[in-house]
Order: sequence, then structure tokens, then C-alpha cells
Amino acid sequence: MKTTTRTTHAIAPLLAALTLPVLPLLTGCASTPYHKEVRNQANERYDLIQAQMAYDQALQAYATGQFDKAIRLIDGALARFPERPDYLVLKGRIHLETHRLELAMSLFDQAADADPTRADPHYYAGIILQRWSDHPRAAERYRRAFDLEPTNPQYLLASAEALIASQRYDEAHHLIQPRLAQFEHNAALRQLLGQIALLQNRPADAAHLFSQARRINPDDPMLHEELIRAAFAAGDYATCHHELQRYKPIASSRHATTTHQPAASSATSASGGGSGGGWGGRVDLLHLEARCLVMLDRPAEARTLYLTLVELQPTDVTAWVELGHVCVEVGDDRRLALAAARILALDPQRFEGPLLKAILERRQGRTSQAIQSLQHSIQLAPPDACWPHVLLGQILEEQGRADEARQCYVRALGAEPGNRQARERLERLEGTAFAAESGIHQP
Repeated sequence: MKTTTRTTHAIAPLLAALTLPVLPLLTGCASTPYHKEVRNQANERYDLIQAQMAYDQALQAYATGQFDKAIRLIDGALARFPERPDYLVLKGRIHLETHRLELAMSLFDQAADADPTRADPHYYAGIILQRWSDHPRAAERYRRAFDLEPTNPQYLLASAEALIASQRYDEAHHLIQPRLAQFEHNAALRQLLGQIALLQNRPADAAHLFSQARRINPDDPMLHEELIRAAFAAGDYATCHHELQRYKPIASSRHATTTHQPAASSATSASGGGSGGGWGGRVDLLHLEARCLVMLDRPAEARTLYLTLVELQPTDVTAWVELGHVCVEVGDDRRLALAAARILALDPQRFEGPLLKAILERRQGRTSQAIQSLQHSIQLAPPDACWPHVLLGQILEEQGRADEARQCYVRALGAEPGNRQARERLERLEGTAFAAESGIHQP
């Protein structure tokens, strides 16, 4: 036992001496560069997790319209990572929604600088520029977004729309047209091309493009209406009328939904019966159908729709004028008299009122009154109105007043050089030689 005790006492100083150098090593492990890097990475991961949680919550608050809360949350995320482009974009979008456009634009520019490959900062910047009516610069930013993300048709559409707002229709057309094959199932691009065609006075092309778009998106009612109007503008009245009949029950149903009234049955709508000629509250489409029937040489059917139209809108002078012309075609003198009287009462400055009155007076054998009414109509008529001159010439010709009739036909051709009836009557009076001597161009 004594030996053991002595041995222990002997090695104790040695153990103490060996321990002293080790303690600094153990206590210094946490201060090495490696461990500092590990600790920093752990802190960065923690900050990233916290920032991402704040970003996700801010995005949710933004989506539900809680903009003040969204700003507080995204500011917390940006405090940790002030140059994260997705955080900058979200804060910019919040400011965009709350109409702080200058702040939003600054944030979108910062995001674009932080990540030059990111498309959405340019897109949102384009929205702000459009609100500032700076359409050329908006088109550039939208185009930049599309160049960075060429699979996104929304950016392409936005760029083309900004070009249209700048009245650069050809550029907008050439921007979209080559990419139709790439976006073969996108109806909006074809619809926008159709709208460009209308702006360029190419209604037939517009109708074709709207028809293509409808095959892709057959349930869009506004697209259907654009097709109908383009077909009418193109003079394709058969297609226009056909599409109107297809659209009528849809329009009636939509009107019933918004007004909580029962929709007309399909049979009633197709026959033109029911409220508003089967169109519900869509008086504009009722009017278009009536005009279509006139152009298809179906005046009796058109008269039925015009009678409904003037009942719904008794102060619509244009509807009364067109009803009057239809009544002339079908020989409905009673309603012709009504139309003439209503036009004269509603707008005494319209030349059509005395013109229709003169037609009725001539049919009734009151020639002197008809001449007076036509002279009044000529005084009110615009320079391109030829029919008062033609009708006055006919009456004067019937009375044997050839020189005065000739002057009427010459004035009619001055107003409308292509008017065949005026030309034929003039040539019958004086022959083709007189027409040539008068300097009237032969169409």
C-alpha cells in the first residue's frame, strides 16, 4: 500500500504537466477558421429559413389583400437578404397594388439588376410604364421579359398590346405572326391578331383569325361577338347571321343570369321571339341582326326586328331611319309615315326625315309636297348623300323637266360617283356623250 501511494505521488506532477498543454487545445477548438465557417453557415441557413418563411407568409398575405401585413413580412425577409430578387419583386408588386408606383418601379429595377436573367421584373415594370402612358418603353420592357422567358405567351401578348397602344400595328403583327406555330393552342394571340387586322381595316382577315381563336376557345362569349362583328364588317352577312343565331341563346342566358330573369327557350330565341327579339337586354345585337337581314335581302324579317328595336328604344333616331327604309322596301306605308314623323320630331336636322316623308308623299300622288320635302332634305343632307338628288331627279323627269332632272343626277354623281341609278338615268337623258363631256368619271 505504501509503494502504491508513493508511485501515485510520483506521477501526479507528470500528469499535471501533460495536461497543461492539452487544455488550450481543447478550449481553442471553437475558434478555428473551420469552426467559424461552420457556425456562419449554420447562421446563414437559419437566416435563410426565417427569411423564406417570412417571404411565404408575405406572399400569402399579398394574395389575400392584406398588404400592410405583407409589407411588414417582406421587409423582415429583406432585412436578412436585401438583394434577393424574388423578395424585391414581391415588395414591388405590393407597392404596385397599393398604387405606389415610383417605389414599385425602383424595386423592379433593383431586382432586374440583381438577376439579369429574371424576366418578371421587366414585365411588372412594363405594367407601371403603361399606367404612366409610356407605351413605347412599356413595349420594350415586355419584350425584354419575353426574350428572357420565350415560352411565356403572356409577355408576348403584353408587348404586342403596348405596341398597339402606340399605334405601331405592323410591328405588333410581325411580333406575333411568326410565333403562332410555337403557341398553337393559344387563342389570345389569334384574337389579338384579329383585333390588329380590324385596326388595319382588314375585317375579312380579322374574321378568319377570330374563327381560329374560337376553335381553340369556343366558350369565350366576347370572342364570339368579335367574330360576329368582323364578319359583318367584312360583308360576309351569311356567316354573320349564322353566328348570331348560334350566339342568341347564349346571350339570352347570360342576360337572364345577370338580371335574374328566365331565359328564352332555344326555339323562341332562334325564331326571334321572346324579350328583345330573343336577345334579352342586348339591343346592340338585335340591331345588328336586323341590319344583317336587310343586307341578305330579307326586309320583311328585318322589319319585325326593327319594330321590336324602336319599341325598346323609342328615341333611337338611327333605328327609326332604318325602319323607314325597310318599310319602303316592303311597301308598308303606314309604318313609313310613323317612321318619318318620329325622325322629324326627334331630330329635325336629319335629312332622312323629309326624305322618307317625300317618298310617302310621292306614293300618295302629292307630287308638289314631295318636291318640297326633297328640297328640304337636300338642304340638310351631307355632301355625300346622293338619294335626295336622285329621287328629285326622277320626279322632275316624270314631269318633263329634263334639264332640272339632269342637274339633279349630276349632283347625285358628284356626291356618289358610283351610283348606278343616277348614271343610268343621266345617260338615258343625254346619252353617254353627255356624261363624258361633263367630266364625270366612268367607274
